[in-house]
Formats: sequence, C-alpha cells, structure tokens
Amino acid sequence: MQKYAFEEEKYNKNTMARAKLLYQNISTKDSIEIAKAIRGKSLEKSLEMLKKVVEKKQPIKYTRFIQESAGHKPGIGSGKYPVKAAEAFISLLELVKSNAEQKSLDEEKLVIIHVKADKASRPWRYGRHRGRKAKRTHLEIVVEEKEIEKKEKKDKKAETKKAEKENKKPTTKKTTKETAVKKESKKTETKKESKKEESKKVEEKTENKEAKETKESKEEVKETEKTEETKKEENQSKSSDSQKNNEEKSQ
Repeated sequence: MQKYAFEEEKYNKNTMARAKLLYQNISTKDSIEIAKAIRGKSLEKSLEMLKKVVEKKQPIKYTRFIQESAGHKPGIGSGKYPVKAAEAFISLLELVKSNAEQKSLDEEKLVIIHVKADKASRPWRYGRHRGRKAKRTHLEIVVEEKEIEKKEKKDKKAETKKAEKENKKPTTKKTTKETAVKKESKKTETKKESKKEESKKVEEKTENKEAKETKESKEEVKETEKTEETKKEENQSKSSDSQKNNEEKSQ
C-alpha cells in the first residue's frame, strides 16, 4: 500500500517547516488535484499560481477526477477553477511561510516536498440542507530549504535558447531587410538601365531620322541644281538657235 503521510524520521527541524489545516469546508477531489499541481514546486511560484486560479486567470489541470464537470481549457485539456479550495491552500502556504520565517529559513529557496489532502469526517447537514453530508478535508504540507540547481540549469538553458533566438531573429530580420534592399537596388538598377537603353534607342532613332532628312534634303538640292542646269542648257541652246536663225535671215 502507498503511504501518503510524511514520515517523521525524514523530518529535519533545521531545514524544514510544516503546517496543517483540519476540517476545511472544501472539496477533497479539488484539493487532491491542487496538491498534485503544487507538489515539487517552489513556495513563491505555487502562491502566484493559486492567486491566478482565484482570479480565474489560470486553471488547474485535472488528471484523476475528470468526470467531475472538468471542461476543456486551452493548452491544458481538462481543467477547472477551484476557487474555494485554492483559497484554503493559499492560507495553508502562508501558514508554512510564517513557520519558515520563525525558523529563519530563506523564503526564496523553499520547495514543497510533501502535500496531501485527506477526506475528513462528513457530518450530516441540518436545516434546509438536511439529508446531505458536508464536505470536509484535512490539508498537510511540508516545505524544505533547498538550492534550486536543476531549475537554475533549466533556466540557464532556456535563457541561452532565448538569447540564441533573439540573436537569430534580428539577424534574420537584417538578412531579410538586406535582401529586400538588394532586390530594390537591383530593380532600380535594372530600371535605370532600361531607361538608359530606351533613351539610347530614342537618340539613335532621332539620329537616323535626322540623317535621313539630311540625305533627302541633299538629294533634293542636287535634283534642283540638276534641273536648273538642264534649264540653263536648254535656254542656251534656244538662244544659240535663235541667233543662227537671225543671221540666216539677215543674209
């Protein structure tokens, strides 16, 4: 049989502190799930988590009592917000914290080694609620002062991963920005080159047109000169013929 009680032989008065709350008017099933969620965590983190549960910002994951109207919560699965039980656990954690302060233990290094929730006696209710049994639960917790080495290592790994990601992200952003700038510069260069080519083509066309026009004008000038020369020759021939005729008539 599995024993849930904390063994007195393992309890060290110098490094440990404990507390109990008896006959609490809370659900035993909810307190079992909360104890499972808290066990092995630091005291400060567990207090923060339970305060969020009371504010209904963070649900408790249910693994055993799933059929007890535990709905689906995003990122967790089946879970609930056991506000009443969470308030009782907060008072229990504050009790342990005060006991540890009396022993001059470091609050930041306190880790929950042992938590349990037992079913207490359930007396019959009276009045309007007669015929029903009341919910009663015993709570017990043991805290020990430890140097959290493994978690620090994990935190360091997480920090290194985050730093790598942060270092990678700007580099990727820079590379993407650089590639975008390069693409834009290439586009602008290609546009400039295309414009230059177009301007060259236009200039060549204009030069060709001007050359054609000059050739045509020169040809026209030559033709006009030829026509004028032919006209002059014709006039000269006519004048010479007329002179000959006049001389013949005079004779």
